Amino acid sequence: MNKPYKLLLFVWFLSHSHGAPQNNPLQKATSELSTISRLVNGIAIQHEINSKTLKMDEFVSEILNVDPRINGLSTLQKTDLSDVVEKMTKVSEEAKAVKTSSLDSAAIENKLKTLGDLGGNLDSLQKSNRTQLEELKETVNLATQSESEKSFFKFSPFIIIAGVLNITNDEAEAPALVTAFGDFKKHYDEFDGTRKSIKNFEENLKNLWAIRNVPDVVEYLEALGQVTDQLNKNYADFSSLSNDLEGLKSEFSAVEKGLINIVEMKQVAGLLNSTLEVYESMKSNPLQTLRLTPGFPSGTKDMKLMFKEVKEDWLKLILTHNNESGWKTLIKELDGFRILIEKSEAVSSSWKSLENVTNPKELAETTNVWNEISATSLNSAEVKNLQNSTSQIRDCLNLLHPIPQGFDFDSFKTVSEKVKALAALATKSHELFGQLASIEILQNDALFDSLNDKIRQTTNKHSVVINTMESIQRNESYRELIKGVLDAASIIEEIGKEKASKVLDFKGIDLDLMIKGHDEFEKTQLIQSLRCLKNEKFDSSKISETLKFGSDLRALGSHSTKDKTTVPFLNQMIHFKKHYVEVIGSKGTSSRTTRSVSYFSSLDKPLSVSKDLAKGVELIQNLADLQENEQLMNEVAKSKKEVLDEMKRVLPSIDTSSFENGLLKMVQDLKSLVSRVSSEETLEKYEKLFGVASGISGVPINSTLLIDPVSTALSASNRTSESDSFRKLGGFELDYSSHQKELNTASLTVTKLKQYFDGLFLIQKKKQKLKKEMKEKEKKEKAEYERKLKDPNSWLYLFFPEERNRVGKSYWNDANNRYLPLQQAIVSDNWDTFKQLVDSGANVNAYCQWDSPKRGARFTSTLQLAACNAEPKYAEYLIENGARLDLLDSDYRRVTDYEVEKGKVSYPALEGKTFSRRLPPQLKTEEFKIQILGTISQGYKVFQKKFQNQIVMNFGDATHLVFPGTNGRTFTLWEETRYFLPYFFCGKMIMSETWLADNNKEEKPGKNGEKPKLILDYDKHRVRTIRYHDVEYKTVFKMYEHVQQRQLPFLGKIKAYFFGGSSGDWEPLAAAVNLLGGIAMNFDVLPNNNDPIWSGEPHEYKHIYSPNEGPIYIFTENPGGAKDEAPWLNTPNDWVVFMNYAMAMKFLLQFNIPNLPPKNIKSRSERYSMRRQEEGAREDVQLEWLLDRFN
Repeated sequence: MNKPYKLLLFVWFLSHSHGAPQNNPLQKATSELSTISRLVNGIAIQHEINSKTLKMDEFVSEILNVDPRINGLSTLQKTDLSDVVEKMTKVSEEAKAVKTSSLDSAAIENKLKTLGDLGGNLDSLQKSNRTQLEELKETVNLATQSESEKSFFKFSPFIIIAGVLNITNDEAEAPALVTAFGDFKKHYDEFDGTRKSIKNFEENLKNLWAIRNVPDVVEYLEALGQVTDQLNKNYADFSSLSNDLEGLKSEFSAVEKGLINIVEMKQVAGLLNSTLEVYESMKSNPLQTLRLTPGFPSGTKDMKLMFKEVKEDWLKLILTHNNESGWKTLIKELDGFRILIEKSEAVSSSWKSLENVTNPKELAETTNVWNEISATSLNSAEVKNLQNSTSQIRDCLNLLHPIPQGFDFDSFKTVSEKVKALAALATKSHELFGQLASIEILQNDALFDSLNDKIRQTTNKHSVVINTMESIQRNESYRELIKGVLDAASIIEEIGKEKASKVLDFKGIDLDLMIKGHDEFEKTQLIQSLRCLKNEKFDSSKISETLKFGSDLRALGSHSTKDKTTVPFLNQMIHFKKHYVEVIGSKGTSSRTTRSVSYFSSLDKPLSVSKDLAKGVELIQNLADLQENEQLMNEVAKSKKEVLDEMKRVLPSIDTSSFENGLLKMVQDLKSLVSRVSSEETLEKYEKLFGVASGISGVPINSTLLIDPVSTALSASNRTSESDSFRKLGGFELDYSSHQKELNTASLTVTKLKQYFDGLFLIQKKKQKLKKEMKEKEKKEKAEYERKLKDPNSWLYLFFPEERNRVGKSYWNDANNRYLPLQQAIVSDNWDTFKQLVDSGANVNAYCQWDSPKRGARFTSTLQLAACNAEPKYAEYLIENGARLDLLDSDYRRVTDYEVEKGKVSYPALEGKTFSRRLPPQLKTEEFKIQILGTISQGYKVFQKKFQNQIVMNFGDATHLVFPGTNGRTFTLWEETRYFLPYFFCGKMIMSETWLADNNKEEKPGKNGEKPKLILDYDKHRVRTIRYHDVEYKTVFKMYEHVQQRQLPFLGKIKAYFFGGSSGDWEPLAAAVNLLGGIAMNFDVLPNNNDPIWSGEPHEYKHIYSPNEGPIYIFTENPGGAKDEAPWLNTPNDWVVFMNYAMAMKFLLQFNIPNLPPKNIKSRSERYSMRRQEEGAREDVQLEWLLDRFN
């Protein structure tokens, strides 16, 4: 079983198993540690059992390697599987007994569908008679034989005049205008006649409009054309359908009998679906983390092994100093866990059996067969009615007669379609002519006459033509006239699309065929037949569904004959559920002891102890496996020509020299680790082992990056041996710098376990001695804790007092205010001030914005700024005082990637060494400046009186903010308090009301008049969690540290827009964007289509931490409205991110800062694509949102 805590190793070194003789002292110690880890985990679980806090569902999930967050097991627990096999078998056997049918079900269904389609035309066929058709013939003749009406659709002069008037003076040169004016004079009279006739369109085209009054006749004619064609093609099928219905009687009987079991079918289908879903969800959601069983990576196998190992003398000696009676008591107190293992073993075994018998593909096929048949909506009564009405339906079909021979179907269809097209023309064109007539300015004869006179009086002289056109365009009345003509022209173009001349052309069309077709159709008696079927409630779909059910029934029988896996699967699922329910219901068994207090009650947080120890054991095992492959590491390290050069070629970013030296050092460190494994039989042996191991940093590289690219390249050049070595090495974890803390924790955990076991088993005298020793050890550990406070990540205050309000936009994006005093000293070459600031604890790793002469504006660290702007001594002094060489600028470049006049930046004398940063002055409690937000101050009068000199009203003066309504260390962000959001990013420490309450007590004055001191417990009094929409975000410390350390700004190089709603809704988000280095644009503006961001260099505009998103963010609840207002945003591109309010809040509160540089930067769409959209261009300048309160 694969577990998260198992090391993923290649087959090559699997021979180094735990079962092999362990001559290597490191492997022996690792094996012993694994035994201790298993016992400690067993103690932790027994403790959970005794305290009735063991989560059985989570425990069983870990045994089965299933993610406990899925609901598959709980679903199974509620599913009744008691008689599913019996029901399935019964239905399957009856389905197998159904006789094979000789009916062609598919052919019958097609006939029934065609007949049903004919029935859909019954209402239309009853809407007209012969007299109405004769009247329709007369109406069509009147509409199509009038030449005057046909000429009414000729609009070419109108279009010509509209084209002339649409010419703008800057689009045409004088010769073209002369020609256009000539066209105007030539065609104006025809245009004017058309214009004046538009208002009389109702009268002028009255014959055409008449056809709009007979829609029923047109509908009848259309239906007649369809059904005569269908009847002619399918008459033989309709005749044979009578015989088919006779043959259906036996099928109806089989179906009616099968429907007796429909309830059972649906139940079986439902259970098959649910059990398959349970199985698939468990298989597709493997366990991610072992919380309860980290010491048992192999599940119950390791648990059973633990009860064998507790019989070994070495374990008893190490833990109890051979206290036999105490050891027996401890093992006896594990009885509850022993019983739980037995029950869990049954669950685990039945799950493995279930996996063995399950064929997901075949099971899915079976489930589909049962789903298909159980999906029917039929019932026995419906089928019985169909069976009883068969003879009546046959009688209805016998009324039908074929279309008389000699009838010209094609000509009849042509007539029908022509009349239909004529009716459509009348309907659509009447609507469009109505729109034309509504354009009032078209009826302004005087204005049109004036325009005509003006153009006719214009000579062909170029200057005269141009002046005339300019004067027309300046005249407001003429502009309105031109607009009306152009609007009319667009409507006329729509009328032209109707192709009136073609539709009105009825030459060669014999309208008498309409009447003849009616007469011939009457002889078929189709209407009588369809009425008869309607009266008999004929439903072709029900007969088709009956046929389908019969087919599905036989398919079920056929599949059941071949299905060999479903029943075993269900039986095993029932067996598995039985054992699972038994374990879940047991709740574990408390240990039975005569002692008043269990042995396990004195171990503090046993699950955490077990987890920390198991992680340490895993890491030691990894190191032991690496040590046994010393030859492999030496081979790779020394293969410069064969491997390292190829690695540099394939992965240029890797420092092969550092890699080679790191491997060789790793070999020596592991040799040293083996040599320092003590032979003593005490717990201190393992404590020291973890301590020594924590000093191994390994090779600073992600080994998984090595495997494929480099080994594949080696293999391609026929260097198979080197390729194999490299691939094997890539299977090991090489970088242990991030695990040093975990190994230290494991060492402290062994110390804690030694205290625990010694407290149980050593005599009182030894306890007293141990107590004294532990006090001394605690004193050392406290000193160690104080030393660790010098870690920059643990500092509480990193700002110098004068830098307190240098946050947000005023720091990151203000060209006149971008440098801190230390950075200003660098660029102004003030060595004395620079050294004084560094010695005082100035932040040597703070970032700022710097305009590089070569690369433009970017965010750089203080060290990178010094490397490019000052003498080398500045950078060297920064490094000697904790400045980090590995920090990246906003282009993801280290300082050693920079180039200056002398070439690459380098500090060979300092690289590889570790320097501590100086501790800046920390605020004393009496220096705190406290601002109490909201109205909570009214309840803390004593606090206000005691510390009145430290309470401030001005936000800028505050060092600490007290939030109202904080529940312990959690602050709930409601909609009405969302204006609190920016405070989390302003560099102030956020405190809870609990702090006020703990200090809200009257105190007597000190003997010498000392002022009261603030009670302060950072673990208790700081807000560390934000609750928003019932989701908790434990990111407050992370936000504070990010701002205090002046890391690369979280939203640096983005632009944010806020569209729709009210400015008050978006202001908190806008302020947060500014504080995090972004640029918040003014409310309700949108990006220009010529915004510089579209054409900027890559380093100028990009979201540093998420370069595949943005850098434009539009916060809105209405993205569609934004795109309507700024059409260029519709252009497909990936430079714009839309977020609604909820998404934006989640984005900020999660505060997810990924590792840099990003692993994959996707190719983006071309920035210039936006600029091709010329419509709707906006002003180049847009105002930024001024939010001075936070900036």
